Amino acid sequence: MAASNPIQLIQNIVAKDVKSFEQFYDTYSGLSMTMAMRILRDSTRAEEVVQDVFLEIWNKAAQYQSKRGAPEAWIIVLTRSRAIDKLRGSKNKDQKTVALEETLESVLHIPQGGAAFAGMDVRLHVSGLMEKLSNEQRTALEMAYFDGMTQTEIAQTLALPLGTVKTRLRDGMQRLKALLYQHEGNQP
Repeated sequence: MAASNPIQLIQNIVAKDVKSFEQFYDTYSGLSMTMAMRILRDSTRAEEVVQDVFLEIWNKAAQYQSKRGAPEAWIIVLTRSRAIDKLRGSKNKDQKTVALEETLESVLHIPQGGAAFAGMDVRLHVSGLMEKLSNEQRTALEMAYFDGMTQTEIAQTLALPLGTVKTRLRDGMQRLKALLYQHEGNQP
């Protein structure tokens, strides 16, 4: 039987262990589907995204870096990226999307000893922390991360200057990171 530790499962997937991949898929495909559905709002397209994400995990598991974030965060970022690509009908991501993904990876990082999060749906945990942000910060982050909007699109939708949107996103991310570390009992 394959290991149940997600990091060990990923290491086994690198070695092309099918049982570990199946266990990893069974554990995390629901998280991926939830994120894809939130962005695409279409079950067929969301299923395609989940398939793409797990095919990428099978082929590129060696690229996972535990120091950059928990497996849950990695899956969320991969899913979000593929869903936005599908939503936009493009395989090219703009630099703002890449930068936001990298920031979110670091925010969703679960520090070592974060056993309280083991097996938890990270998106739901972060959503709970997002309730502690200002309405302006939360709205901007939700539009950027969950709806896949660029900073320019957010500014146009909210009828705000681009600089204001950038500030809200930056401040919201910093606050979210501080809240996550506070919840974990660690210092950023």
